[in-house]
Amino acid sequence: MEYPLVTVRTAVYNTGKFVIPALESVKVQKYPNVQHIIIDDASTDNSVEVINKWIEENEYSCTFIKHEKNKGLVATVQEFNELAEGKYLTGIADDLWEDNRLFEQVRILEEAGDNCALVYSDMSEIDEDDRLLNDSFLGKKGFNLKAMPSGKVDLTTFLRKQFIPAPSVMMRMSCVREVGGYDQNLFTEDVDMWIRLILNYEIRFSSQSFVKYRRRSGSISQAKNAFIHRSHLKMWPKYFDKVDKTTRKALAHKMLGSIIRVYKFGVDKAAALKGVSFLQKQYPLNMRYRLLELFIRFNFPKRRIGLLGKGV
Repeated sequence: MEYPLVTVRTAVYNTGKFVIPALESVKVQKYPNVQHIIIDDASTDNSVEVINKWIEENEYSCTFIKHEKNKGLVATVQEFNELAEGKYLTGIADDLWEDNRLFEQVRILEEAGDNCALVYSDMSEIDEDDRLLNDSFLGKKGFNLKAMPSGKVDLTTFLRKQFIPAPSVMMRMSCVREVGGYDQNLFTEDVDMWIRLILNYEIRFSSQSFVKYRRRSGSISQAKNAFIHRSHLKMWPKYFDKVDKTTRKALAHKMLGSIIRVYKFGVDKAAALKGVSFLQKQYPLNMRYRLLELFIRFNFPKRRIGLLGKGV
């Protein structure tokens, strides 16, 4: 049996407490053809020290890059992609993998064929001390695991309720490159990539859970949430001229939600107004967008502006 090369990327920033268990869960996969790239983005804790020690003690084959200055997630992802040589790409941060993850996801992608770009699965959830919090991430969010989207998926389905847990994903690198790689202008890149892959290829769902997702206190701050939604305001308009009327409506609802959140977080009033202007051009008769522009322009109370997004 042939084992195609899998590139595993590990982005590290001040995760010294959790990174070694994550690396261990990659090592015990026993999949025989792995390119593991670890990049520390100028951590200020002991991450570099503990990783260096672990690599030396385990005689572990990998590429470990240490940034002298923090470059941020976007630049780090670009660096990963330039170094990636695998047929398939997956990643791990501070989570844990089940022992058979690489074998099973490679098998699924190999059997699915070249027109399948991505495989995803459910996850369990653990806390900072490895205690089980929940045995089904998707189940907790209300998804029916027996009816998860698979095959040629309509983008509207994804936009209405995002069903792909990022830590569970493995992608076919040829498909990633064919759709143009990651957009380096975005703060968050995963959703944008999945949209393009869904538009152009098939995907697969595996009912087997491959990841123990580590839920950390304070891991997603309000400030980070604000930057994510501001990034999404750059992302949604890219697809309006690529989809049908029904999907454009779903995009508009997502964009409205991002505009409201950016305004409520108070990070970029100008970006919120630009987003509203875009929607007004798409739907010039929609009074909701006209009202939203007035409310933002004249500093309507942030706690009440969410009323315009009701139902989004």
